Amino acid sequence: MKNVWHENKSLLLLFLTIPLAASWLSRQSALPTSTNLDIRQGQYSLDKCTSTTSSCRNSQRSRKQSWSICRAADKSDEPVTSTPFSHADLVWKIRLPPEATFADRAKWMFQTKKEIANYSITSQPLPRVWLPSEVNQICLEAWYTGRKIARFGITTIPGPSAPPIVETVKDCFGDDSANETEQVRCCAIIYMFVEPEFRSRNVGPLALQVISYIHAMRGANYTLLVADDKGSGKLVHWYQRQAYFLAPELQDLMGSPNQVYGITMIGRALQDDLTSDCTIEWW
Repeated sequence: MKNVWHENKSLLLLFLTIPLAASWLSRQSALPTSTNLDIRQGQYSLDKCTSTTSSCRNSQRSRKQSWSICRAADKSDEPVTSTPFSHADLVWKIRLPPEATFADRAKWMFQTKKEIANYSITSQPLPRVWLPSEVNQICLEAWYTGRKIARFGITTIPGPSAPPIVETVKDCFGDDSANETEQVRCCAIIYMFVEPEFRSRNVGPLALQVISYIHAMRGANYTLLVADDKGSGKLVHWYQRQAYFLAPELQDLMGSPNQVYGITMIGRALQDDLTSDCTIEWW
């Protein structure tokens, strides 16, 4: 009787062991066997798991960890689309330039809060753009879903008129009425930078609209810039498509004689209001 029990017990253990072994083998076969596995949907590969790549080949445990890391990346990484932005997609924030001192930033904060309080007391709507009169440079930032994707440095106090500027306005815009007595006033764009993954999505043209509007609100009627494309002509052509004109007579005036820092260009400051879906935060 004991022999029969032992035989049955052995068969029972065998039947219980076989499914467990099969389950373990199936899990092992599901693990990646190559460090070159490419998860297409998440644009992520095991080559990027540098901390566990070498151990993937030697240890089952590290292989499981590598696989879980890559699966997490597959779920979280979203491919960047090329859909053009509109003003409704972005928030524009006016900030002091990075080199501003702590005292300058504290003064800026105090003045903006005071201005907001004045409008609140008088029950008036906040203006689209407001800047302290003495602020000469700002950094305009473009934000998308809580992330800063671009920044643009500009001047905000128009410079004095000069004969080369008047002549350039006449040549580029056919404005024969322009003269020094009417004060052709210009502000400038210092730099423009868009994060690489957000380029070719209409951020630049939208930024030029906002910059032009800010310049107009500050009393300028033209915007100047120096386009440096290392001689390729691509950046110059891009600005020309945005209604900017070559201004060779202003090379010296803009500090780029003989085009040493780029090609000087000029465009009109925006006289009309921005679209209602454009959000600008100046506080």
